[in-house]
Amino acid sequence: MIFWILFIGISGLSRLGFYKKSNNSDRIAHSTRHIADLQRAPSKCADSESNYRKAIGIYKADSQTKTGDLANALRGYALDLEKRSKISKAKTAWEETKELYQVCNLQAGVDEANRKLDSL
Repeated sequence: MIFWILFIGISGLSRLGFYKKSNNSDRIAHSTRHIADLQRAPSKCADSESNYRKAIGIYKADSQTKTGDLANALRGYALDLEKRSKISKAKTAWEETKELYQVCNLQAGVDEANRKLDSL
């Protein structure tokens, strides 16, 4: 399992470098979000929060961003904030996540956000 996480992380970093060279903001944000997801999973890696913020910033700055991509990045960010006991910030992120999942008509995402908001 650890090998697989390391492999995915390394290949994600190499793709991220390629996307940065090609100035593909959507792919940069997407890869950065997945790197943050991997960083969040095994431990309280300090870089995950920063990478989520980068991905969210890129998504918000790009008018072509799909609502679901931004919602997914915010979901990971909210989970990361919860893990770090940053409850006020987590609530804000879950509220925005919920709104975006509503726009996408993704009820499972709305339900998850509601459960998280109720439990925080």
